[in-house]
Amino acid sequence: MSRKNDIKTVPQFLKRKRAEAGLTQKELANKMGYSTAQFCSNWERSKSLPPIGSLKKLATILDFDVTLIKNLIILDKIEKLKSKLITK
Repeated sequence: MSRKNDIKTVPQFLKRKRAEAGLTQKELANKMGYSTAQFCSNWERSKSLPPIGSLKKLATILDFDVTLIKNLIILDKIEKLKSKLITK
């Protein structure tokens, strides 16, 4: 069974791609030009999303099609909006 279809969130996707690339959060942060692993940790814990302007670089480093993460970000935003609308 393919594991590609079970990725439903940006944090899951980024954590898996980083692990597949054999990078620690600190190593990825350094490659992205950040001074601390906290940026990557926040992405993987759903505390924040990678800046839109950095997605292409992130895709290059982790070897994936940038469209994949863009679609996950869109789905994330839709789900959050649905949640807000339902609770009001």
